[in-house]
Amino acid sequence: MKISEKKRASIKALEKLLTNLNNASEPNNKEDISLLLKLLSSQRKLATYENKEFGIISSSLNTLKSHADIFLPDGYHGLNLLRITALNKQQQLKIEPAENNKTTKKGIILKLRESESDIEKLRQQNMQLVLVLQDLKRMSINYASKASPETLNLCKKEIKIINSKLFFINANE
Repeated sequence: MKISEKKRASIKALEKLLTNLNNASEPNNKEDISLLLKLLSSQRKLATYENKEFGIISSSLNTLKSHADIFLPDGYHGLNLLRITALNKQQQLKIEPAENNKTTKKGIILKLRESESDIEKLRQQNMQLVLVLQDLKRMSINYASKASPETLNLCKKEIKIINSKLFFINANE
């Protein structure tokens, strides 16, 4: 294979790798993600990346730029755009214990967002339970009104106890 054919194949393989990374819905494993994030973090690191399995040859950044401009329809600009998109995609897929670390700013922000989401879910569940409870109180009064006056008075008394418990719970929140 001639040198220009190897360069063209290498550029096409690099483009294919970046396209596949952009289309990935989940990472293979955490080690690959860390390696990919390092690789995609800069143009120079991408240029010096070599993978014989995929047919990607290491080169300088200027060489990569000139060959991409020759062999790719979008040139190096398109390749760099694929790199940036792949970097963003891999960062979204990355699940690292350091992100959940409560001592880092990123970890604290992540924990805060998770907590806010949990609180909102609990509020919605609480509201649903309150609505169910109101329906049950209304139904119990309806049934008690069809029974004897003693049963109706007992039902109203028990509903007052329930309301006071609810008021106490709401007052403590």
